[in-house]
Amino acid sequence: MIFRSTGMKGFKFNLQNTVLPFYGILATFYILLIDSSLVKLSQNNILIHVILFVAIPLLILSNLFLFKIFYRPEFDLKYLIRSALAGSFPSVLTFFFVLFFAIFTSWIADFLKENNYYQAIGTSVFTFGLIFAFALSIPHGRLGKTGERQPKKVLICALSKPGLIGRNAQQKSEDEVFEEMKRLLANGDKERILGLDHTWAPFLELYLFHKEKLEKWYILISKEVYKSKDKFIEILGEEAKEIVHFKPESEGIDFNNYEEIVGVLTEILKEIKRSGYDDEDISVYISGGTSAITLALTLFAVKDGRQVEYLTQSENDKKIISINISFEDLYSFSPEARG
Repeated sequence: MIFRSTGMKGFKFNLQNTVLPFYGILATFYILLIDSSLVKLSQNNILIHVILFVAIPLLILSNLFLFKIFYRPEFDLKYLIRSALAGSFPSVLTFFFVLFFAIFTSWIADFLKENNYYQAIGTSVFTFGLIFAFALSIPHGRLGKTGERQPKKVLICALSKPGLIGRNAQQKSEDEVFEEMKRLLANGDKERILGLDHTWAPFLELYLFHKEKLEKWYILISKEVYKSKDKFIEILGEEAKEIVHFKPESEGIDFNNYEEIVGVLTEILKEIKRSGYDDEDISVYISGGTSAITLALTLFAVKDGRQVEYLTQSENDKKIISINISFEDLYSFSPEARG
């Protein structure tokens, strides 16, 4: 059973989702039952009032609090309360929270008018318990999983500055490595290309891997890399000119300026969508460039269907692997945002 509405995320019914509705319904029946029958049988018995409207609600609240502490410690309750009371209804759970909150707070006002202070206290405790029931109801995020790497029609990355790296870097000149790159590209040797001690080696492997399907390759370039873009095309060969699109087309950008990077990625996304490509056609390589580049590219890739690729850090067994991530992964670290 899946509920959807404007601005709502998919809500899949499971046992965990029922904690808040079940708590709200039980609390409602409890308040109505003892207000209509049990309390009237003991009008002057303060002890029964304390047990029914203070002790039992506090016991229930303390148990909810302990469950929250032990099972969902990752929640920021302040954020959760603000989100729920905003009434934006991002999910069915928030709808239930606001519904029961409105009912209980109206009863508190009625009890206070009638001087039924014990009922007002008990209902207030149940109202506070809604927060913990809400937290316990929100499903855990689904962590992204390493999947089978697939060639895509659209590839996005940020080109690193050219340079020799690794223990054997001093044994060859950069021109010698460039010539070896051309030879390995011509032979389609992906594994040996990754073994080259040069910052451009992973990008050549990317090209070979996606080559058969690749239609557009968007490459972000910095002001330093802009001077070397012609050399990069020379290594790839004439065939690559038709699919490579350096962004921006002139001068390059500051790879430490996050806003500037996001602006370029936004324009790339618009161009991709105008060209009719789907999210399943896109692969994003996040290992090249600065930390700001990696962050921006990772956030760009957080959507179902888009493939993320990165280079492993193993010195002896370098390889590029893929992972599929989505908004569900963000909820793993900020679960209250999915309320």
